[in-house]
Amino acid sequence: PPVVAVFGDSVPAWLIEKAAPTFTRTDVVIANGAHEACDAGVGFPVGFDKTGAELREPEDCQSWDVAYAPVLKQTGRKADVALLMLGASVVTDHLVDGQRRSPCEDLRWYTADLAKRVAFLRAKGTRVIMTIPSWTGERSQFVFPPDYGKRMGCVRDALVAFAAAQNIPTIDLAPELCPAGPAGDCEKTSLDGLHVDAEKAPAVFDWLLDQ
Repeated sequence: PPVVAVFGDSVPAWLIEKAAPTFTRTDVVIANGAHEACDAGVGFPVGFDKTGAELREPEDCQSWDVAYAPVLKQTGRKADVALLMLGASVVTDHLVDGQRRSPCEDLRWYTADLAKRVAFLRAKGTRVIMTIPSWTGERSQFVFPPDYGKRMGCVRDALVAFAAAQNIPTIDLAPELCPAGPAGDCEKTSLDGLHVDAEKAPAVFDWLLDQ
């Protein structure tokens, strides 16, 4: 069965954690490279939550140039697919070149780093696939500002354009997690508006792998 290495922050990390206890599929092998609160960008800038408080990655968060290679060999076999589940970490403002910027102002600093990740993974002979992050619900304001919908739209647009330019297949999470769109209720991320609810995680993870 193909080996799928999953990379990203708490969105995929918690999805895998919640789906793992009932996971019985034998048609795919998972290498888990997801890490809570860790986008793994090289030189990832300081972020700011909705109150202006600084958001820094945890001390055990390694940048992709250190963390990705071991995950590709985690199962004892080279990963066939690298699934990048990213985007949530850049919805907030970040300090870029000495200026605080929202994702709707500029995300070139982020996509430039993504391009280096993709080049690295492809050089290892691994097929890269990206997810496009879902719209987030109202409860995501535990960290995102009130204009979270507009910000996520900017992130989604930037990642769609990046994937097209890089010829990367994409899986849009929005129709599965938030089918009513940015103004509707996100049924499968209802608890905090961002992460997949525990009871929905096994079905969502199965759906994702089927894609």
